[in-house]
Amino acid sequence: MTPDDREPRIALFPTGGPMKSARISPSDYVATQLVAELADAWKESAENLDLTPGTISRQAGVIRRVGEFLTDPADRFLTLSGDGADVARRLHDWESAMIVRFPPPSVHAKDLGMELRNHVARYLQSHEIFDGVLADWASGWVLDGSVWEGLPLDEFNNNERLQLEQACRTIVRDTEERLARGNALLAAGTDPRPDGWNRVENVLWALRNLPYDDSLHVHLAGPHRALNGCDVDKESGVNRDARLKARPLVTAVGAYLTPEDEYLLAIRVLLHLQTGWAPEESRRLLRSDIEFGDSSVRVRATKLRAQRIRWHTLPSTQQPPWGWKAGDLIRRAAHAMQHAHALTPDEPLFWVTGIRSARDRRDDEYPQYFIRARHFGGPNSLNKLIGRYGLSISEPHDMRRIRKTVKSARAALLGTLNGAAGDDHSVEVFRGHYAQTTTVHTIAAQTVLRAQRKVLERASNGPTFIDATAADVAASPIDSDVAALAASVAEESPTEQQLTLSACRDPYEPPVGQTGSLCHASPSLCLQCRNAVIFRDHLPRLVIYRDLVDDIEKTMPPIQFSEIYGQQRINIDAVLNEFTSDHIEAARQQTAHLHRPLGQRAEQ
Repeated sequence: MTPDDREPRIALFPTGGPMKSARISPSDYVATQLVAELADAWKESAENLDLTPGTISRQAGVIRRVGEFLTDPADRFLTLSGDGADVARRLHDWESAMIVRFPPPSVHAKDLGMELRNHVARYLQSHEIFDGVLADWASGWVLDGSVWEGLPLDEFNNNERLQLEQACRTIVRDTEERLARGNALLAAGTDPRPDGWNRVENVLWALRNLPYDDSLHVHLAGPHRALNGCDVDKESGVNRDARLKARPLVTAVGAYLTPEDEYLLAIRVLLHLQTGWAPEESRRLLRSDIEFGDSSVRVRATKLRAQRIRWHTLPSTQQPPWGWKAGDLIRRAAHAMQHAHALTPDEPLFWVTGIRSARDRRDDEYPQYFIRARHFGGPNSLNKLIGRYGLSISEPHDMRRIRKTVKSARAALLGTLNGAAGDDHSVEVFRGHYAQTTTVHTIAAQTVLRAQRKVLERASNGPTFIDATAADVAASPIDSDVAALAASVAEESPTEQQLTLSACRDPYEPPVGQTGSLCHASPSLCLQCRNAVIFRDHLPRLVIYRDLVDDIEKTMPPIQFSEIYGQQRINIDAVLNEFTSDHIEAARQQTAHLHRPLGQRAEQ
């Protein structure tokens, strides 16, 4: 902790009002560093969003309330830049305390929790922290005292799907029409320094071609500017946030140059409705992940935590007009971001957008407008889109539901689970994940946070994931059958450990093969089997097996590998995704051995 962490954070208000400023003093609290980090995020929003003094003061009060709650001596070590699990646990404790203080039907606890999560998400995004327990917590559902079983992650129904699709297509059409007019203006624009700043096309030309210089300020802001931002907004038809009452000229003109967040989200929603991808497969696409061909677009989708890479070939025409298929959507997005990409040649991420001013503006960038990558790692913006367009869509407004929607639609269309599962899942995994309920269940022995929306029961449709060691579960049983199984895992010999990736409830009742005969599918099919129970003890072996599959991929033609091992890798990634990155790294440091079938050894 530095002396700066202890310094008060102050937001100054315009003169003439009843309030002059709001203040947060981190040194007043045990959790000094955490409060300082939250205060930094608060101050950033106060400076860059058009918020009223009352809103800014209320947000400061939420952070002070958190500081007053965190009085345990260990809280002085809390930081948003650390592991995240301890912070998330303590913030969960605070949310729970607010529910006790403001129980339902009051929504005050929920409002407080939303404010806090927004500040945490803002801090994480500004420090490029997009993964981990804390990021999941910040983008999750706020505690409000309701029963969690009332928020299942089911698919959107057909009417909801159509609403989403139509709204997103409207956003895409309107934005692309505005950008097309912007390209025409840009082509007609000239250097405003000799030709004048009284034409939108000239200001747009400057924004695209001239690095910012202080001498330009008089033409862009203040009483001497020739153009008004509100008038430009009305002409362009851009859909502004109602809270942003001011319309800086450069921000308004920039809407002709690059798409906004809403367009990128709409493209992502449509893309996922076409492909059924998991949200993470498009969240942090790199420009190098996309290859444009004559009749297709190839996209390399990466699952960050497990580092799973898959190439998708999406049919698409090379030239416009483009339709609404997945490949066409990628081309539409790239075309819409052509100027944004050109202005950020060193930015590796594909999703970029024009944004309002922020504290990290560089000297050569225009105040009130510049280009930044969009990470889609903060609070769920799908909720904002649904609210803005008045869509009648059931909660939760979660991108993951789109994947289930696509799978369910395939099942209804094709009439079979085999056709619906496609190359993404086995029938067993599809049946669990997308036909009924979640396949991988969690029994959390240490952290209530990770279990608050998981089912605390025996798995019936796929593997059970238990976020604890077998010894801990055996010592404090939640389920007698699970406890007995945990005891056997805890007592396994080194030789027995080499033979399994999971524990098995009943090896004589396999989901494939003949009931009554011993299952011989281990380890290939264990991770999609309803009999499998996975404890933290299995993690070192799971990591080894994941690396083994990657090694096999290097020596095998892609099509052959996909046919033989593609599903296995999907299954193991789904399980590994339930562990934290710290647990995975710790597992890599352990000495473990895994028996490999002869066929796998021969393939290396």
